[in-house]
Amino acid sequence: MKIHSLTHSLGKTSFYALSCIIFSLSNLSAQDKSGFFLGLEGNLGQSTLSFASHLSANEFKNETSQKSHLSFDGGIKLGYQHYFDKEALGVAKAYGINLGIYAGAGLPIKNENPVFAKNGQSGHYYKTQFLPIRAGLDINFLWDFWEKEKHALGLSLGASYRFSYFLSQDNQENIFSSNGQLLPDAHSVHYADLMAHQFYPQIGLHYYYGHHQFGINYRFGGLLKFGSNTGKNKPFELAPDDIYLSTQFLETSYVSFGYSYRF
Repeated sequence: MKIHSLTHSLGKTSFYALSCIIFSLSNLSAQDKSGFFLGLEGNLGQSTLSFASHLSANEFKNETSQKSHLSFDGGIKLGYQHYFDKEALGVAKAYGINLGIYAGAGLPIKNENPVFAKNGQSGHYYKTQFLPIRAGLDINFLWDFWEKEKHALGLSLGASYRFSYFLSQDNQENIFSSNGQLLPDAHSVHYADLMAHQFYPQIGLHYYYGHHQFGINYRFGGLLKFGSNTGKNKPFELAPDDIYLSTQFLETSYVSFGYSYRF
């Protein structure tokens, strides 16, 4: 009888100890949010492609046109985040820092521009197209204000750097006849590739479920911009220096969203 009672008591004690260990480990894993991460990022905003003709002023009506596009680019993002052992609002590790790098490409950006002669309806019709290729670096300070088991919700505040390379492709020139009809024959026009560097302040919201991380950020229009985002292009090979076509990219604030897996 004593042996049975002792065995029953030990069984209850062992079950209680095992339950405590499992509960402690589950809480630990829910709070352990540091580590390397790998995922995908998409960016949605607006890009404006500006075109200006500088042909012979005596012969053509030179104009500047701007065409805005809903722009999208997507790519791979990887990095590391670290949470500090600092409690706030019941969250054991509430504050952290996140550092990531990004590489991706976007949808082509196009513009079409007619340039008419002064003495009639004849002229030129230019088609321009650029493919954006981007790379960047992000740093965020993290604050998780809610956490329960595997779930965590928080805010981020930081800065983002983006390098954009606009690859010139499929640029053509058509001719308007004297009666204003666009002729079918076209020939290629070489446009210089463009590039730009931009820095964005950003604010965002993130949600974690275990090792799965989701985030959305708003990046404010680049405060610092530099680079050759304006191109000066000759309409034909032997054109003098004062005869050219110029292209320029203008970009504003945009929304970034992503998913990553933390290792």
